[in-house]
Amino acid sequence: MFFTIRRSDLDQGGVMFQVVDDRFVFALSIHNSALVLQRNEAVSVLTTDKLPSGLERVRVTVLWKHDELYMRCGTAETYREASVPTEPAAPPPSLVRWARQENLLPVIEYSSEEKFRQRVYACLSSIQDKVNEAGAFNPFWDVKYAGQAIESRTPKREMDIHPTD
Repeated sequence: MFFTIRRSDLDQGGVMFQVVDDRFVFALSIHNSALVLQRNEAVSVLTTDKLPSGLERVRVTVLWKHDELYMRCGTAETYREASVPTEPAAPPPSLVRWARQENLLPVIEYSSEEKFRQRVYACLSSIQDKVNEAGAFNPFWDVKYAGQAIESRTPKREMDIHPTD
């Protein structure tokens, strides 16, 4: 999420968004000139008091992944950032139901079991298409060369596969 805000508004405070359930909290707020991003027990606090006082507006970037919360605030030249690791957490079923009731999430129904199976197969085959498109074969194969010719290819064991960037 990206937005710009007046520097003076950071001194005012308030809640930007808040999603709360019995055992789930996800919120972004401003308290005491600091941005506070929380998901369950993980809380990331980004203080803005060290930003130059002459700034009229600042850019705020908020990112969340399954294992991290990240915030950045300032300008392209002068900024502060903060991140905190998190435990992976899925939204509670009540939140998913609410999002569907508000038409924020699509409700997908299949007319038959066969249609559902076809959709799953299509998704699985798209993975192979993406591997082909990226040319990302070598991370999954042990290739043995004789000069420039390939002598043999054998699949790597799962523990031998390493992430590629």
